[in-house]
Amino acid sequence: MTLGNSGSVDEADLREINQILEEIELASHTGDQQWTDKRVAPRRQARLECQVRYLSIDGEAVKDTSGWTRDISRTGLGFVTREHFARKVQLSARVQVSNSPPRTLTGTVVYSRMVNDGWYLTGMKFESVTDKRLLSFEPVALLSRGIVSSTNARKSTENMNQDNVKTKGNRHDQLLRMLRSVASSGTRTRDKINQILMCTSSSNYEIRHASVQACMQIPREEAINALMAMLDDVKDKIRAEAAEGLGYLGASSAIVPLKKLLNSANPEVSLRAAGALGRIGDRSGVSLIATFLQTDNAHTRLAAMCYGAIVGHNFRPNSQGIEEARRYLATKTR
Repeated sequence: MTLGNSGSVDEADLREINQILEEIELASHTGDQQWTDKRVAPRRQARLECQVRYLSIDGEAVKDTSGWTRDISRTGLGFVTREHFARKVQLSARVQVSNSPPRTLTGTVVYSRMVNDGWYLTGMKFESVTDKRLLSFEPVALLSRGIVSSTNARKSTENMNQDNVKTKGNRHDQLLRMLRSVASSGTRTRDKINQILMCTSSSNYEIRHASVQACMQIPREEAINALMAMLDDVKDKIRAEAAEGLGYLGASSAIVPLKKLLNSANPEVSLRAAGALGRIGDRSGVSLIATFLQTDNAHTRLAAMCYGAIVGHNFRPNSQGIEEARRYLATKTR
């Protein structure tokens, strides 16, 4: 069953999802409060492939991801995907039971937590949504009081478009303030962590850029997953800083993608990747750094800094630091 443009879940992902769902069910039956169902309405286990449509955290882009449902009740749906969601984010989930026509359910996120490496269990409360871009499936909105036509849901949102446009600027500024505050103070809640993770895939460059430093203040495993995804960002600056962050985190799981960045046409990307590899304990970028140390430009200063990170010396980004790095390198290559 293929749902939407994002495609269906592949066989490897399906096997992993089924294993995750089995582990969650086992934990819920053993009394683990983190996974015990707390809904008032009885739930029914339902493992259906689903497509989830949601807005980027800045509200500027519509995104899709594929996953698998865990359970459904009269008031909500649980599903597993590779995406993390902040509380109260509006989304729609398209599912199909047997040979019935596909149905799209709409609602807001109640919780989202990592259940395995790169996989998140999300709980969604059924209710109508206010952004009609989520209704492009021609969905049926499932509410706590029953099923209602999407036509009425769309009519209730058409007059909100202008308000949505006006609030985008405010939302952008709020997100930047939040990210910078977390980066400087380290203060964060679970919901704020999810907001940061959503910011890493924002359609806005400023928000993505600010999220790199904020990621350094969230749980290590989640930070590594997010920063590794950012190694494929379209902006060199973000790729370079994500690589550097992975080095500071000592992310050995990032060695392979970091090595690929050594061949980047952008010197900042390749050098910061080389420095990150060195911090992790892989010296495959030293020859690249040595090449840049023989030049005399802004990249030479960066090469000196990156080499210092690898060998445990503070080579400053100036002429003196460059000479010190060159002399130290010479002693190691004799």
